[in-house]
Amino acid sequence: MEDDERRAVADELRGWEPEGLETADEVAEDLMELPLGAQFGVLRTVVPRILGALPIEQREGFLRVLRDEIERVAVGEDAYDLRNAGRGGAHWARREASLYQFLGAVSQKLSDHPAAGTLLEPVTAVLRTLGSRITEDEFDNLLAQLPRNLREHLEDNPPPITRPRAMDAAAFVARVAEEACNGDRDGAFELCAAVLRTLTERIGNAAVKARRQLPIDYLPLFQEVHAPPPAPR
Repeated sequence: MEDDERRAVADELRGWEPEGLETADEVAEDLMELPLGAQFGVLRTVVPRILGALPIEQREGFLRVLRDEIERVAVGEDAYDLRNAGRGGAHWARREASLYQFLGAVSQKLSDHPAAGTLLEPVTAVLRTLGSRITEDEFDNLLAQLPRNLREHLEDNPPPITRPRAMDAAAFVARVAEEACNGDRDGAFELCAAVLRTLTERIGNAAVKARRQLPIDYLPLFQEVHAPPPAPR
């Protein structure tokens, strides 16, 4: 990525808080999956606490917004939905920014620093292969921590199997080489290490749990990309 492009991206992302916004989206998704009675119970718990935390002069406006939303739905209009707010605008751009930041972190660990926008498919290939090696529960836990747009892309292109498979590190790299690197094993090793190190940096505990399911020969993939690739057996 050229210096001018880096500066432009940094300017675009300055002041955005995509992780907080992702969390709000996730909370909304979880709430909507609950039974109606449970949803109502959550509202009875949360709304009074939000109201109590507001300055007195802001409480009336907060309640007025809620009343207006309820009245709009009562007459058949579409309800406000945080998960779709601003699609195509700032909200959607922030989701794209979260994905771009993740891919950009991978790019910084690769020797040729490819443009982040070119890395979606290669990164997906690594994550799909990882999903073939760890348990379905652990993979789902890892997915839940990823930027939403990356998670959705993986859900559209899931791992070929959903249970652990005996696959040593060399076989893991070989599979990624075939799927994403035109058979270049050295390039695949560098890509795998860049993705797995980014997972560890970005999502922490979920990546550690996934790492614990892997044998010791995977360790170089979680370390500096300059470590020697695991030798085929």
